[in-house]
Amino acid sequence: MKINKLFLSFILLLIVFSANAQTVHRPLSFQGFVANNEREARVEIPIDVRFTIYPATGVGYVYDEVQNLTTDLYGNFHAVIGKVSPALFQSMDFTAKGVDYWMKVEV
Repeated sequence: MKINKLFLSFILLLIVFSANAQTVHRPLSFQGFVANNEREARVEIPIDVRFTIYPATGVGYVYDEVQNLTTDLYGNFHAVIGKVSPALFQSMDFTAKGVDYWMKVEV
């Protein structure tokens, strides 16, 4: 009988963790390229990149972060959106029906 209760407890625990795991939003990976007016790559320079996520209605924003990054030898950069404020990013609900989101990227 103890084994059945232990097994049932284990199954219920798995169900709770799997249900919770479905609602956690993972950070977004983003890559970009920085060039000058002559379209030449800006290599190995520090840049500040602002990521702003807002509803498609354009009213206000729901998430905003600035990251200090450095371009590589080819002018590329990589960022993980949600890294600066992971708790806030994970609390956002991107699954709401009828709500589309846009992301603005500023360098």
